[in-house]
Amino acid sequence: MMYNIHIKTDFVFTAAVAAVVILLIIPLPAILLDILIGLNLILVLLLFLIVLRTRKAMDFSSLPTALLILSFFGLIINVSSARLIISKGADFDGRIIRGVSSLAAAGSNGMADLIIRFVIFSVIIAVLAVVLTKKSIYITEENARLTLDAQTGKQMAVEAERNSGTITIKEFSIRRDDLQQEVDFYSAMDGASKFVSGNVKVGFFIIIVNVLGGIITGVLFFDKTLNDAVRTFIFLSIGNGIVQMFPAILLSAISGIIISRNVK
Repeated sequence: MMYNIHIKTDFVFTAAVAAVVILLIIPLPAILLDILIGLNLILVLLLFLIVLRTRKAMDFSSLPTALLILSFFGLIINVSSARLIISKGADFDGRIIRGVSSLAAAGSNGMADLIIRFVIFSVIIAVLAVVLTKKSIYITEENARLTLDAQTGKQMAVEAERNSGTITIKEFSIRRDDLQQEVDFYSAMDGASKFVSGNVKVGFFIIIVNVLGGIITGVLFFDKTLNDAVRTFIFLSIGNGIVQMFPAILLSAISGIIISRNVK
């Protein structure tokens, strides 16, 4: 049974990686991009609410898989939105990204003010991302290490109870399986949190590509002036960065919250 589950999980990850590669070549329509952005945000918020309602980390043993799948999903959307922004420029018609950009740039006076806002936005997101992702990785690494260190002692204690007749063979099997599941969970969370952290870093890289690549393509291929290209792609990059980085940062917070949730 476990073998079948691993096959299905591997298939999902393989399909996600293939989708990322395909989206590097084939762009999504703007309306489909908006749907995927909204769906991604809803799923991440739903996962966040589930984690808040979870009393013990082991009560949500499928969380590492959920984090990896949502991270892949967010990466697919990020790649597709970056491609559309660079290829369409001022003609980009993604409503969610344009709407968020308009809210973030509301009241700005000229291009200088827009650039300042972009710099401030980048600093704030960078600080949040670094603090949350690093702390989440530290928490998961420490929990994984402590769990592995304590595993031998716990197993010896369970075996001692079985040998003394304190517990039955059935109870021994259940407790032994629980200990193994605990080790597997924290080990998987350690890897998942590092993957989420890498996804955040990729998000920053894509924002830089949006700005620099957009300015180059705007000037060379769309006959835009340098000022127009800078204004257009910084404006769109602000909205795209907020839309893409918010779920990624929220996933980092989720991994830290669930690991530190040890209520009995």
